[in-house]
Amino acid sequence: MHPNTGIKHFPIQLSDHAPIEVDTNLTKDKRSRPYKLEAWNFEYEDCLTLIENRWNLHVNGSASFVLMRKLSNIRNVLKSWSLNKKQEWNRKWSDFDDNLSKALEGIFEGGDTKYYEEEHERLKEFSRMAAIYWRQRTKIRWFIEGDTCTRYFFNWVKGRAGKNFILGVKLSNDEWTYDPIRIGEEFRNYYMSILANSPGEDNAHELV
Repeated sequence: MHPNTGIKHFPIQLSDHAPIEVDTNLTKDKRSRPYKLEAWNFEYEDCLTLIENRWNLHVNGSASFVLMRKLSNIRNVLKSWSLNKKQEWNRKWSDFDDNLSKALEGIFEGGDTKYYEEEHERLKEFSRMAAIYWRQRTKIRWFIEGDTCTRYFFNWVKGRAGKNFILGVKLSNDEWTYDPIRIGEEFRNYYMSILANSPGEDNAHELV
């Protein structure tokens, strides 16, 4: 009948009525989509404080206008906060990368792991936030492209695997080894011990 018909609701401005417009030839708005909150935002206490403070601000007008204005204020302040936080992440990730590189150099030269462990602890918060951020992104792409082995997921996994490497492992005697051959032996022995306690232990050597 009227496939291009749409309804627009306007705020109350000059009277106590909110105008409603019915457009039978509505064109799609090509503006960017409105900003949406993400799961990682709520991991920060100051984000919740911003929402509470903006919500408690006094606004004059009808109930619907007050609600619209408060939600708009919250959206704007959170968008700014989120962008600033992402920029802070980028700076700190870069700093962590440099600091961890220096810490690893200290391990190689003097065997001191204290500085590395301190940097590793500081990195946990940002790792957790990044995991939440990218998990949500991945779910969105998964829903769009389908639960299949798509090019997106293949490239993502391949790129991730290319960056993964094991620099060193901690032995059972609390000593660290960085010898690739010794690392391989430790992994082999570990899985051999698991397979040896499982059915078919005669084939454990072949599997490993």
